[in-house]
Amino acid sequence: MKRQVITVLILMILAVTLLYAESKLVMGVYLYNMSQKDYDELGIKENYGVKVDVIVKDGPAEKAGLLPDDVIMKIDGEKVRSTDMVSKIFYRKKGGDNVKVDVLRDGTAKTFTISLQEKEVKETPYMGVYLKDLSKQSYLDYGVEEKRGVLIKRVVDDTPADDAGLEDDDVLITFDGEKVYSDSQLHDILRDHNVGDKVKLEVVRDGDKKTVKIKLGERKKEKEFFKVKS
Repeated sequence: MKRQVITVLILMILAVTLLYAESKLVMGVYLYNMSQKDYDELGIKENYGVKVDVIVKDGPAEKAGLLPDDVIMKIDGEKVRSTDMVSKIFYRKKGGDNVKVDVLRDGTAKTFTISLQEKEVKETPYMGVYLKDLSKQSYLDYGVEEKRGVLIKRVVDDTPADDAGLEDDDVLITFDGEKVYSDSQLHDILRDHNVGDKVKLEVVRDGDKKTVKIKLGERKKEKEFFKVKS
């Protein structure tokens, strides 16, 4: 079985709603599910436990004494059989809770107490646009000679994009000096910025290049998304 490293305890979702998690728990480890071969090599006959791949520096797990390659066998007395199970155990926890973690280290059982921390997640800045990647032919249709950029399909009313003067069918080719090639890349670029940042955009509109300045904002509540420019 191919090892799949999964971020499990770095950010545990505590929010009741699936769409708008307000805060998450930090334990400070990356875990992965073990294969039968892993269990056999470690002599774990009951085939449960998940292995620690990375310990986050200065995180709760490091402070408690956990090390890479420790196998987490139990959390608060519950046998851990998968990384998904760890996630579900933590749904019942809150920041500041102490959890007892039983691990296997070099064949020796050890127990640690880890104090969970609650961490506010940095919000990705919001522009207020619906985007679409373009094909090679589409670049020509929109007059984009560089053959890069993403199409702004819709601009949401009363958002930073609307205030900045962006329009439907603009092709965004540059964001804050960085060339834009795809929707996913633009989202990665946005994550490197903060709410309130003022950035310069370059768009192609009806074949002409235009420079637009935008102040990145906060995402509005879902119910406010429905008023869209037609």
